[in-house]
Amino acid sequence: MKLNTSQNRLENVINRVKRSGREPNTNRSLLSKEPSLDVREPKALARVEVDSIPLSLQNVNFLQRKLGNEAIGRILQAQPSTSKKVHKALFIDSPIGGKCKKWRAKATTKHPKTTRQEIVNEFRTNFNALIKARPTLVTGTVSTKTSQADIDPKVAQVNKRIVKHFNSHIKSPLSDPEVQKRVQILPQQKTRDPDFVKQWLANRIYKLTSMADYCIDESDSRFQKVITDILADGAINKNVKIMANRQPAFFEGDGTSRNVYIHRGLAMAKVEPILVHELVHFYAHNDYRKWNDKMVAPRYINEGFTEFLAREAMGPTMLSGRNKYPDRFKFINDKVAKHVSVNNIAAAFFAGKVWQVEKVSKVAKALFKTSRRKKTADKVPTD
Repeated sequence: MKLNTSQNRLENVINRVKRSGREPNTNRSLLSKEPSLDVREPKALARVEVDSIPLSLQNVNFLQRKLGNEAIGRILQAQPSTSKKVHKALFIDSPIGGKCKKWRAKATTKHPKTTRQEIVNEFRTNFNALIKARPTLVTGTVSTKTSQADIDPKVAQVNKRIVKHFNSHIKSPLSDPEVQKRVQILPQQKTRDPDFVKQWLANRIYKLTSMADYCIDESDSRFQKVITDILADGAINKNVKIMANRQPAFFEGDGTSRNVYIHRGLAMAKVEPILVHELVHFYAHNDYRKWNDKMVAPRYINEGFTEFLAREAMGPTMLSGRNKYPDRFKFINDKVAKHVSVNNIAAAFFAGKVWQVEKVSKVAKALFKTSRRKKTADKVPTD
């Protein structure tokens, strides 16, 4: 078979690598044992280049014949140019788009209100508009529609769905009984806890204000002062607490202390897709969480990754009309999944292989080195 020009160049690359062990110029991870691009995703493959040679589907097929699927998976690591774009979106720019805005601690003639005051006003205005449009969010009483006995079978079903869908990345799935212990009906005393209300509010701030534009984490004192101001606002304080008390579901804890809570007032028809989202949270790898913690807006981006992967695991019925976290899902879809395969995103989230999404950040580099040292140590023979 006559080779086209790019295939001739690719064959030269392959031969050079076989002779010298050196990597192609634009792919520093050719010899890595961590596959990072699903060879079953031709559209994703077509975005990659090796030695500046675009990998069209024809060229991908050529490489597969020459090297096999496992080897091509190593070759098609996220290349530096792609990695930099993803890094910029996750670690540098505002998730809303563009440069992070400067936080104004003092009022000026041009800006008579501080950023803190503006965010609080934004929240008040948009929160009141939400309540006006949907008054039942804070009126009436909530009847019990779901019990622990109701959700236990559904928890086991959803756990199996997620583990099966991401089986190549979730290496230590929990048994159904163990997961069922971790998914509970939300106790009312927990929703009255001031810390719970603050957590709920931290999530809502991103939905109702431009906080994400400023790229500050919720642990930042400026973020916390905004929360304090909102909770001290007598005009909305009561309704904020009522809405927090009616939160359909939430996730808390790390490692072996992770738990998921489902509100008793949630209709069973709505439980399954919510469980998918919350149990995806549940299986987030600790290294992914370390990586996420260093991003410009950790909570915002984490919900985006979680919802993106949850939708991958959902069936058509659950996806029908699904519109949770639309802005965050769109962010991951446009800024990450446009450059990186679903397989890579799942590897980062569930297996902690974050360098398969981006390898520019210090935390990604450090985690990659740690992984390499661990693999080397595991191979060292013992007496």
